[in-house]
Amino acid sequence: MKKIILSILAGCALLSSTSFAAAFKGPGLGGASGLIGIPSARTSWEGSGSTSMGLDAGMHYLSQGEAMAPKMLITLFDRWELGGMYLGQNNANAFGLNTKFRFLPWTGQGNSALAIGYRMDNGLTTSSTTHQLYFTTTYGGQFFGMSAESTMVLGKSFGDFTRSGDIDFGMGFELDFFPSLFKGYLHWINDFSNFSWNAWSRSTSTNRGIFNTGWRIAVLKNHSKLKFDIDILGTDLLDDNRGFGIGGVFGLRF
Repeated sequence: MKKIILSILAGCALLSSTSFAAAFKGPGLGGASGLIGIPSARTSWEGSGSTSMGLDAGMHYLSQGEAMAPKMLITLFDRWELGGMYLGQNNANAFGLNTKFRFLPWTGQGNSALAIGYRMDNGLTTSSTTHQLYFTTTYGGQFFGMSAESTMVLGKSFGDFTRSGDIDFGMGFELDFFPSLFKGYLHWINDFSNFSWNAWSRSTSTNRGIFNTGWRIAVLKNHSKLKFDIDILGTDLLDDNRGFGIGGVFGLRF
């Protein structure tokens, strides 16, 4: 596990402040825009204008528990998100709510961003509720000559199945994978965290670090008002319950 953490830290250290290609900003597994299991400091329709509104709807299938995870996300004023998701599986049905506000830069322009967020997870089967407050930062640069964005998350969870002394931490990056070959349509995404996007299914005794990786394909990359992203993922790859996921997100801007 230490080697994985050091590898990701080294990758982030190699990012420079040069120009970069924009990340694909659709919702991840938990519903907030970002990587796979952690939220970035970007919003889903960032750069669309302060008076615009964006709507995303998606679905992911996860082999762990043969789960289906539909979600919906609304982006307001270019910098504020509100969303919800549902997890339906054999033994752990649940729903979650999330919100995120990007406060720097106010215009959304630039290589870096800062945001604060909140999520609530309610386990319908276990009658448990978990809350998380978090701070996230995202910055762009170059990784081995390819454009990338790196994200770090620091937060605190409280409620059922949490411990008062624990601090949440996550980091990851999104890489524009060989753009000369794939023309910017394919991104490689990775994240590692000591918390899970589906907190309701993990007790404190199994709350290990999570490593996810996979591919995100932006089918409508060049469309200014429509979005269709496809995710092909490996989830919880350092845990005994490792699995895979596949899903898609469709979005439009008003």
